[in-house]
Amino acid sequence: MKHEYQFNTYLNTTSLDVTAYYPQFMYESILKTAAGVTFTVDTVPFPVFFVFATRLDQSVTFSYAFLVAIAIALIPCTMVSYILREREQQLKHMQVVSGMSLTGYWIANILSDIVKCYVPMIFILVLSALFQVNDPGVWVILMLFPWAIVPFSYMTSFIFTSDTVAQIMTLFLHFCFGGVLSVTVITLQLIPQTCDTGDKLRWWFCLVPSFPVTHAILWGALGETLIQVRALIPEAKPLPSDNWAFENLGGDAVALIIHFFVGVIVLAVIETDIFACLRKLSFRTIPARNQNLELDDDVLNEEERVLLENEGKRFENSQVQDAGVDEEAKTKLIDSGDTPADRKKLDVVSVHNFRKAYKTLLGEPFLAVERISFGLDYGECFALLGVNGAGKTTTFKSLTKDIEPTEGTISIAGYNVSTQFSAARKLIGYCPQHDSIFVLMTVEEHLWFYGKIKGIPAQRRREVIERAIKELNLSEHRLKPAGTLSGGNKRKLSVAIAILGNPPIILLDEPSAGMDPEARRFMW
Repeated sequence: MKHEYQFNTYLNTTSLDVTAYYPQFMYESILKTAAGVTFTVDTVPFPVFFVFATRLDQSVTFSYAFLVAIAIALIPCTMVSYILREREQQLKHMQVVSGMSLTGYWIANILSDIVKCYVPMIFILVLSALFQVNDPGVWVILMLFPWAIVPFSYMTSFIFTSDTVAQIMTLFLHFCFGGVLSVTVITLQLIPQTCDTGDKLRWWFCLVPSFPVTHAILWGALGETLIQVRALIPEAKPLPSDNWAFENLGGDAVALIIHFFVGVIVLAVIETDIFACLRKLSFRTIPARNQNLELDDDVLNEEERVLLENEGKRFENSQVQDAGVDEEAKTKLIDSGDTPADRKKLDVVSVHNFRKAYKTLLGEPFLAVERISFGLDYGECFALLGVNGAGKTTTFKSLTKDIEPTEGTISIAGYNVSTQFSAARKLIGYCPQHDSIFVLMTVEEHLWFYGKIKGIPAQRRREVIERAIKELNLSEHRLKPAGTLSGGNKRKLSVAIAILGNPPIILLDEPSAGMDPEARRFMW
């Protein structure tokens, strides 16, 4: 009797053995049914050849390198975004004006980001061990990577002005160098006709710290093969067999170490403004002074008075340097309502012939402020009035050294803001035009944070903070994250930060903007 058997096979192609095993099981079942006998079929596969196993490991390493490249490309994106957001929202500037040391600011950021970078690095090492991807020496490169990528990310953040653009470009840069170009270089080094080109590109691409990491991973799998291939090419430079030779993993380690020191040095150069004089060099001339300005008599009188004041100040300062100055009277911040006796003759805030022209990339410089002069004494309330774009915020920024004057001089309590701001900032409380707040920190945490930066004594800090919260009517919002506050309450918080510690000079740039009439009247 003839029997016909039909069956359909559905295979899971992710399994390499199922294509052979499943038909065998079906034929075995059919034979047992048709013959009515019982038998057992034993399948003994051929052992995996060493060459095949090596090639399989190498192919897995390429995928592994791509996955690591994606992971390490995401790490600098968050750092660049955070630093740029602080710069855009003037959070860094507010900290510096309040007394934060730039050295302390960058050391704290570098160390905290390095610690955070070690979390994914350790995660990568654990997963590599679990899946038996054990490339010799790669763990050293992964441990060095955070020290290289953090300063490099901070250094490149100064290229961008938008955190969104910075994130996209940073991700693209590190994935290309870490994922695409590292594979390209290893491939070129394996081909006799292009091995010299691959050797040269290998060092050029080390300019980006993500490249040495994935190059080390690929070397761990292909290093022996690469050494053997290069030994068979007469015209190619042979590679040493030692994994830590400079041409092999040693060069990757040295490149990462160099990145750390170069990044820190470049940051120091940028922040100390060593090459400030170069900014004044331009092929485009600054707009000439407008000699036809029609100024009122009181404006001309104030300009002349400030000019004479500055000339007298130069002579007086030369005498003061010889006789000594009562520094405590000038820098007293907590509950200080006194006026230093030796400063009564001089304006505490002096702006003389201030001009600011913003240079554009291709067009002519844009003149924002033209010929402003005024002087203020202790206890004086002074307001800058003008239409939008008149230059009010630009003047405030120049008083806090957020921008440098194109021409003119600005001084606070006799200190030149451009050259002696570290001393002048001790007398300033500043509320910028836009809220410079940390969205995740509460109102009370903000005041504690700035209280410590401003140097308020620990025994007085609680009292001063409570008074600021009470004066600005922020008691019911003290434990709320600042990012959840209304626009009016955010402005109150900014004003509270400015008046914290009762500084002698308070600069408020549109402090009541966005407030309802009742809150505005309460604040004033």
